[in-house]
Amino acid sequence: MTKHNTTWEELKKEMLNSPEAKKAYEDADRAWKLREALIEAREHANLTQSELARKMNVAPSNLNKLEKHPDKANMATIFKYFDACNVNVDFVIS
Repeated sequence: MTKHNTTWEELKKEMLNSPEAKKAYEDADRAWKLREALIEAREHANLTQSELARKMNVAPSNLNKLEKHPDKANMATIFKYFDACNVNVDFVIS
C-alpha cells in the first residue's frame, strides 16, 4: 500500500488551479453555506420539514428540494423560508 503525504490544502490548491474549477468550488461552497443557514434556522425554530412546509403552504417534498439545492431557489422563496422560521437575515459583504 502506497502512503501519500499530500495534505488536503495542497490537493485543493492543485485541483483549483483553473478559473473554471475555482468558480465551481466557490459556487458549491456558497450553496453549502446557504443550505446550512436554512437548516440551522429551521432547527432554531424547532420545526420539522413537514411543519415548516405547512407554515409555508408548500409540499414537504418542495421544502426538501429547497434545503438540498438552495442555489436553485429564488430569493423570495429563501426569504419566505426564513420568515416562516421567524428568523431575521443579515448580510455581510466581504
